[in-house]
Amino acid sequence: MDRKLEQTIIARKVRAGTIYKLIMTGLAVSTLPLGVLAGVAGAMGADSVRINGRAIHGAEALLWGPLITVVSMTLLGLVLATAVCVGLWAVSLFRPIAVRVVVDAPPTGAEGPDLFGPDSPA
Repeated sequence: MDRKLEQTIIARKVRAGTIYKLIMTGLAVSTLPLGVLAGVAGAMGADSVRINGRAIHGAEALLWGPLITVVSMTLLGLVLATAVCVGLWAVSLFRPIAVRVVVDAPPTGAEGPDLFGPDSPA
């Protein structure tokens, strides 16, 4: 039986790279399958991939569907992550940021390391 422990970390600062990584990963996992699906649909004749108002079909749609998705996802991710970084920076001026995390609990009877204690390497 897996036990989980919930801990709260109080952070004065969250690195911008962490924010960008989280947002870009979330966008990639959620939008890339849609881009591939649009490319496959376009390859089968649907008007799901358009460039300058012109529908792309066939093998070209298999290339352009995911490519358009990656470019638009990257641009959106950069704008969103920058906005989140600025917002978190503004909030951190007034109070520390509290982040709740769920970690695996050590097995019953075993003493595991305190991941977020005063001697933690993180």
